[in-house]
Formats: sequence, C-alpha cells, structure tokens
Amino acid sequence: PTQQSDSVPASPSLPPASSVQSNKGISFQLNSCKQESDTLSCELLITDKEQQRKLTLYSSGSRRFSRIIDNQGNQFVASSVTFGWKTSSYVAQTLAQNVGLKTFLAFDDVQIQGDTLALVEVTAYTSEQKYFSIQFRDVPLSL
Repeated sequence: PTQQSDSVPASPSLPPASSVQSNKGISFQLNSCKQESDTLSCELLITDKEQQRKLTLYSSGSRRFSRIIDNQGNQFVASSVTFGWKTSSYVAQTLAQNVGLKTFLAFDDVQIQGDTLALVEVTAYTSEQKYFSIQFRDVPLSL
C-alpha cells in the first residue's frame, strides 16, 4: 500500500507581518534594506487597496523627508526616492487600485554597524490624508 504524507506543501515565502504597514488603504510592504558599499537601499512595494489615487513620496527636503535610524541612534535622511520610473528628492505617481509599484529609498554615505535598523520611516502625501509617515521597526539588513 502507498503511504500518504502529512506534510504540507511549502508556501511561497512572505515577508513578516511587521514588514507590511497600511494607512487608509495604502499598503507599504518593506521587502529589504541592503548595504552596498557606502549606500544603503530599502526596497518597498506600495499598493493602493481601495482606489486609484496619487501618492507622493519624500526622500529629503527642508520639512518632509524619509529616514533611517541605526541601533546606535544615528539618523540618516534618504538621498533619493525611486517611485516607479522617477527618481528625485520627492516623486508623485498615480497608483492603480490593487497594483503594486516598486519603490527604492537610497541613503548615500551610510555605513551601518550591525545587522538591523531600529527604524525605517517613509514620509508620504495624498490629497485626502495630507502628510503621513509609515514606520518599520527592527528591520533586518539583507546581505
């Protein structure tokens, strides 16, 4: 007789729950933060679950910026944001409902000691919500 296995087939790997944050129907999924040479880059997938709408992301500026804080308390402001096909200090894109758009935050001249970041904070704007921030804590660094 044949034996049946009780093992469950492996499901595709999903990011930990803490790596997905939402605000008013917009999902921010932090996929990775990687140190390469003197640049740290964080990759996100941003999806509007409710509607098509315009979203602006900020890397650096006088009042609006995205940042990381390392485990020693050092703050670094993002040098640029790539949102869809545009790269600048701030970028606006229209998100199609339920379609993710890849995003990168670059932090230049950064050398992180250790294997985690205490905080990754992304600053954004929509006409309905105005300015808001999404925070990810205890973020592992990828190799």
